[in-house]
Amino acid sequence: MKIGRYPVKKTYSIPRAIADAASALILFVLVRTTLSFFDECSTIYSYAAVHSSELDALQKNKYLALIPVVLALAATVLTVIFVLVSHKEPKNITLDKKTAQRYYVILADAATIIRIPVLLAFVEISYYMQQAMLMREVSYFSIQFICDILIALIIWRFTLHRLNGLAKRAPAENTAENVVKVKAVGRGNAPEKTTGELSPDKSESTEAASPEKTENTEETEGE
Repeated sequence: MKIGRYPVKKTYSIPRAIADAASALILFVLVRTTLSFFDECSTIYSYAAVHSSELDALQKNKYLALIPVVLALAATVLTVIFVLVSHKEPKNITLDKKTAQRYYVILADAATIIRIPVLLAFVEISYYMQQAMLMREVSYFSIQFICDILIALIIWRFTLHRLNGLAKRAPAENTAENVVKVKAVGRGNAPEKTTGELSPDKSESTEAASPEKTENTEETEGE
C-alpha cells in the first residue's frame, strides 16, 4: 500500500476498533428492525378480515425497506475499501516516509469514524420509511438526523484541521533533514591538510622573494 510513491504500513488503532464495533452493532440493529418490519407486514396482511388495496400495496412494496439497509452496507464497504487501497500524493502537502504514514493514519481514522453518523442516519431513514408504509402518523422533523449530519461535518472539519497541521509541519521537518544531510556531506568532502605541501599563495611569495635575496648576496661580494 502506498501514498503517492511512499510505502505505508497498515495500522489498526483502538479508536478504529471501537468505531468498527459500533458500526457492526448499528448494522445489526438496522437489519433486525427491517426483518421485524417484514414480519409485521405479513402478520397484518394475514389477519386482515378484508384485503384492501392499501394492504395489497403494503405487501408488495414492503421490500422497499431494504433500500436503507443496502445503502448502509454499501457505505460500510466503501469506507473499508478506502482504508485498504493506495491513494495519490496530496498536492498541498510535501510528503516523506514519516509524513506519508501520518497522512494514511489521518485518512483511515476519518473514514472509520465518520461511518458511525452515516449509519445512524440510515437507521433514521429506515424508521421513517417503515412508518410511512404502515400509514402511521409521525413527525418528519428528526433531531437525530440533524445531529448525525452535524457530527459528520465536525469529523470532516477536524480531519481537515489535522491535514493542515501536517502540511505545516512537513516543510519544517524536510528542511531540518536537508540541513543535516548538507552538513554531513560537507564534512565528508572536506580536504585534508598536509604539512609538506604549501598553498599556491605561499609558493608564489617564496618565488618572488628569492631573486631579491640573490641580488643582495652579489652586492655584498662586490664590496
